[in-house]
Amino acid sequence: MMKVTEVADSLQVSKELVIKRIRELFSDKMQQGKTTYLTESEVTALKLRIEENSSLATVHDRNKLSSMPKTRLEKQLLIKQASALQDEIIEELQAELDNANKNNESQAKLITSQNKKIEHQNEVIVDVTENVPTKTMRTMTNQMVRYGSNNYRERWLLLYKEFNFRYKINIPLRSQNRDMKNLDYTEEFGYMRSLYELAVELFEKEYESIKHKFLSTINRDISDKDFDVDKLFDE
Repeated sequence: MMKVTEVADSLQVSKELVIKRIRELFSDKMQQGKTTYLTESEVTALKLRIEENSSLATVHDRNKLSSMPKTRLEKQLLIKQASALQDEIIEELQAELDNANKNNESQAKLITSQNKKIEHQNEVIVDVTENVPTKTMRTMTNQMVRYGSNNYRERWLLLYKEFNFRYKINIPLRSQNRDMKNLDYTEEFGYMRSLYELAVELFEKEYESIKHKFLSTINRDISDKDFDVDKLFDE
């Protein structure tokens, strides 16, 4: 408990200002012939009221308001506010961290998925290109382009366009200049394997559909002159 003079000394303002604010806030405290005592919470409320109405204070009091000391309750309030602000900042940072971790996880899953697709694609290409005779590759390329599609001419254009983009070799133009068929030129000048691998990459679903026929050719005696690999794919 603090007397009026103690409050004035503690807040470093005039006794008159303290009395004025007590009458405003706690009118029942000021009684004739009795010493007025204020609790710490009342002193804090009094101080806040003085700060809010600094324009009503004397010039002497106004000069001291900016450096008015904090009460214990005010200090506790400031500590609580600072703690709450710290918790809020930590919460925001944790949310940002969690969001970043989620993004990293999503990115990692995407990379893993892409790597699996690449691995699968490589496995398919290795599976169908190792030790495959040129004639078989030519037949399979033709079948993959034509399989299940009536617009196979457009698919040939797509295959040659992609081949030209990847290897800078325009097969239709070069074969035309030499008066040759596209696949004849491709086979004669050693591009058959590259064209075949590209066809497997572009038309993997078609390859899977005819794979069982293709695999049977690997076990056949290709050197047998009476064996025609093209007949395997006749519908």
